[in-house]
Amino acid sequence: MAKKLLFLGVLLSLATAATAQTQPTAPGTEQSYITVRRERRGVNDINPEQDADRKASQLTGQLALSPEQTARVRAAALVESQERLALLKKHNALTNHDSLQGESAAIGQKFENELKATLTPEQYERRLMIQERFRKLREQAEAAGKTDGQPVPVGRP
Repeated sequence: MAKKLLFLGVLLSLATAATAQTQPTAPGTEQSYITVRRERRGVNDINPEQDADRKASQLTGQLALSPEQTARVRAAALVESQERLALLKKHNALTNHDSLQGESAAIGQKFENELKATLTPEQYERRLMIQERFRKLREQAEAAGKTDGQPVPVGRP
């Protein structure tokens, strides 16, 4: 008898979950969702080669880079990732972390300058637009307290 009640309870909860996901929305009020996640990695978890591949692949998809541009972006991303890893290792060994933020900003600026030299003006403008859009989404997620991988609604209210 207990097994039948348990089965019935599971069946009802599945039916409820299925209907909750398929509720119709009023026209003009559709929302899309984006997941924002802050990820903390330790020094031993960072692989500069993988980071460079990921960044080059992401920018190639977003900006339609040529093969030559992709190779230059990957090389710049590899240098950036290696420098950031060295900075993190230095950070772990230091007790005074005042210069860390300035050094990190300098590494980012160096990468950004290399990108600006590699991309066409239209591609670079698109990159800035995408960065601004994701900055706003990140701010929305932080305001909602959802930076742990929970979906955040975006779009029309």
